[in-house]
Amino acid sequence: MVTWKVEAERAVKISFKGHLSSRLHAQDLHLVMNSSDGKPIKFHATLNGMALGTNHGVDTDANSMGVVRGQRLYQLIRQTQEVKDQTFDIELLEPNI
Repeated sequence: MVTWKVEAERAVKISFKGHLSSRLHAQDLHLVMNSSDGKPIKFHATLNGMALGTNHGVDTDANSMGVVRGQRLYQLIRQTQEVKDQTFDIELLEPNI
């Protein structure tokens, strides 16, 4: 089970691995992420349970993989198809994000 500490301006994962799921109706999806210890953090993102493919953003590849390397805004999805209601999932594969 994943435990999140939700604050006014952020949500902090306080257990080892984490998973976030949300509905999406937009062309792009961005998240601000940071590593709490300065080390790179790998993550895996999907759209409707499938690899991002051509819908990957600047900070993800077609196989849905990405790496957090410092605090900034990460573009995870840039849809190339019609914008519609979809489900976005991100699995944080390491601690300290």
